[in-house]
Amino acid sequence: MSISWNKKPEAFAAVVGAVVAVLGMVWAIFVWWFPESPTSSESENQSTPVFFVVVTRSTRSLLEAKRFAVALSRRKYDVAIRFSPNGHYAVTVGKYRFHKANAVLNEGISTGYIPEDSYLVQDDWLLEEASYDGYDDRRYIHAGTYSTKERAFQYANELIAFGYDSEVYLTEDGFYAVTLGRFLEKRAIRLRVKAIDSGHIKEDSYLTMGNEYISKTKEIPLSNVMQPTSKPQCAFELADE
Repeated sequence: MSISWNKKPEAFAAVVGAVVAVLGMVWAIFVWWFPESPTSSESENQSTPVFFVVVTRSTRSLLEAKRFAVALSRRKYDVAIRFSPNGHYAVTVGKYRFHKANAVLNEGISTGYIPEDSYLVQDDWLLEEASYDGYDDRRYIHAGTYSTKERAFQYANELIAFGYDSEVYLTEDGFYAVTLGRFLEKRAIRLRVKAIDSGHIKEDSYLTMGNEYISKTKEIPLSNVMQPTSKPQCAFELADE
């Protein structure tokens, strides 16, 4: 029996309704069967962020790594020393998403602060950080050791009068150390030689990182600083015999 013309719209609507119902059932079954299937955008948002670091130096020497890290830290970089799977120490800068890490790398190379052979690696490729306590390449010039604070201050005052940045430190063995200042190692070597040639310190003075110094004594008031004589006495002549 054929459908009359005036009933065709109702029949068409019924067919469309049935198709929509079937599609709805299929979608409901799909959602029920795959409840954790996110869309591509949701998957991107839910994935763990990937970070990169800039590897500026890789070396087997921890001392070399620390020295290089100190130089980089003076450029205001966020520096770390990391163990790498190949057994080297990696000096790294920052922890960024890829585009930011790449920008830091390129800018550092262009300014000359980062070596040209630096590269990016994924942060989780490296192992935990090595012990990095802000290694300092500076050295004290240890000018003399005294058993009393008064004798140490007397010597330090004389060195200050000659223009040295002298300080007094209590040492771990209970003595008082007089220093000639603290400088980068190469400069400290030159200044020590110059001070010896000037007769201000003796040849048994030496360079030290200051690990034996416990604390610095109270700074010496400028009013107490002795004025140098026309023929300055070698300050080490004041030392205990």
